[in-house]
Amino acid sequence: MVDYLANQASHYRSGNIMLTMGGDFCYQNARKYFKNLDILMEYINANTTNNGFKMIYSTPSQYMDAVLKSIGGLQNKTDDLFPYADVPTPTGPGTSHHVPH
Repeated sequence: MVDYLANQASHYRSGNIMLTMGGDFCYQNARKYFKNLDILMEYINANTTNNGFKMIYSTPSQYMDAVLKSIGGLQNKTDDLFPYADVPTPTGPGTSHHVPH
């Protein structure tokens, strides 16, 4: 897990990583799922000195507040962005490309 966190951290400008947990059907037994997350977080946090990471539960707004505080702001993206999708959806140049007037 620490290797995974280190890899993720290499892609972020701030010292804050959003590690999303879960997926389809993960919360059918939420008590068990969160108990296991708590165990993982306790292990990572007990070894913060060695691994350099601290895990907390957070909301998206708390995460963004921490990011903005650590890097001072975000850059605005003004050029085109090609969307990605795993399944056939209405994405691509025809739906995202800016056409000059």
